[in-house]
Amino acid sequence: DLTAQIDAQQSESPFQEGDMVTVMVGMYDVIAAYEQYPAVSEPELIGVVEAAGAETGRQVNHLTDLGPKVLLATVFDMGFTPFGAAERAAHADTDRAALLSRLTFRYNASMRATIVNDGRKIGLILMDEYVTEVGTVPGFGGFTNSTMGVCDLTRSTFVPPSSLDCTAQTLIPGGTSTYFWADERHLSATGQSVLGTLALNRAQNNPF
Repeated sequence: DLTAQIDAQQSESPFQEGDMVTVMVGMYDVIAAYEQYPAVSEPELIGVVEAAGAETGRQVNHLTDLGPKVLLATVFDMGFTPFGAAERAAHADTDRAALLSRLTFRYNASMRATIVNDGRKIGLILMDEYVTEVGTVPGFGGFTNSTMGVCDLTRSTFVPPSSLDCTAQTLIPGGTSTYFWADERHLSATGQSVLGTLALNRAQNNPF
């Protein structure tokens, strides 16, 4: 959907010098490819996610040609999400979390190889690296739980249930700000705060 979003914004209010655009896409590209496994082989899926990553890179380059600077977040390492952990537990054919990590890596690598990454127009927010640290280093960033969501979506009033309805009324018992995830795939409020801080630091310190 990125191309359509860029075109719609450009039509409504054209980009210009001095604008800054944030882009964080790709998670659903990785998941859509992963969900074809094992009917589609891993090498074929790698081709799919690499193509998607390259297309994201081309669209980001196109954005900068229109005038704005771009803050571009890499895709979370999906192997270290609660979704990845659940998939590992549910399947015995291969380590599904590791497969998700490999697909994420190839998407991000293709995207990064495509963008004009000299720092003048694009600032990278390395969320894949941060998520990996949270998932492998106990207590990293103050997060003591990186394996489950802090929201009980069975109590959501949204249709369909959504982590956007993550409030004091939908928190799991004992859920605190030390949880990194809101649900299987989305950041908690504290995780979102980390993302915002990383974005702000990149915006202020990149040689735009």
